[in-house]
Amino acid sequence: MPISLKIKELLKDKKITYKEISVLTNIHEKTVANYLNDKTPMPVNALIAISQILEVPVNIFFDNAERSEERRV
Repeated sequence: MPISLKIKELLKDKKITYKEISVLTNIHEKTVANYLNDKTPMPVNALIAISQILEVPVNIFFDNAERSEERRV
């Protein structure tokens, strides 16, 4: 699953808007939308900032993290 979709799911679950992400990360709301709609590549520093707001480790956005979680179950 693409990183952007994982982030969107987490935003929905936690009821956080693009505007709130924008304010908390100091990234323009349109830029956040472009990242999450796969129109602009998301830089690592933005991914880290968003993961901190979502209170999740950055590695959950990568396929290897999913595979290791599946192996643990």
